[in-house]
Amino acid sequence: MLASRLIADPAVLTTLRGRNLLVILDEAQDTTPLQFRILSELTRPFEAAFGAWPAEPGAHPPRPGHFVMVGDAQQCIYASAGAELSCYSRHGEVLEPAVFQVTFRCHRAVIEFVNSRFAAILDGEGGQARFVELAPRQGAGEGRIGRLVLDATAGSGATGKPAGSLLFGREAEL
Repeated sequence: MLASRLIADPAVLTTLRGRNLLVILDEAQDTTPLQFRILSELTRPFEAAFGAWPAEPGAHPPRPGHFVMVGDAQQCIYASAGAELSCYSRHGEVLEPAVFQVTFRCHRAVIEFVNSRFAAILDGEGGQARFVELAPRQGAGEGRIGRLVLDATAGSGATGKPAGSLLFGREAEL
């Protein structure tokens, strides 16, 4: 990648670091190791050796407040494109963490269901994310969990209809 070759040049790296850049990396769990290296190098001190951080203990990390990453290991979906959960985790371990548990997306019943099932599934072993228990937002509704049983023979094979059309209008059964 051209950007990686450019910042490996000491003159280019010094110029870029001199611009006092601030990096806010959203969806960091889907970032490749090369992308992490490029972004973190831009925010490290002038005297920092290229490529030393975070692999080498004692190497200069990004300057305080200059590299912020936001992500959720439980939502890593781009491993096929080169994202590595271990790289995300390594950066998360050496940067000052802030863990957010409150979700604004779900009602209480959904959160209780997820919390009761996913802790055993997302155990942090074998490269898997470790589960972070969710909490409902203030004023979240109770909500409900339902199960809609579908005929296993239904779908495009049995009826000629796409499976999605078989669900249409049946949400009241939940």
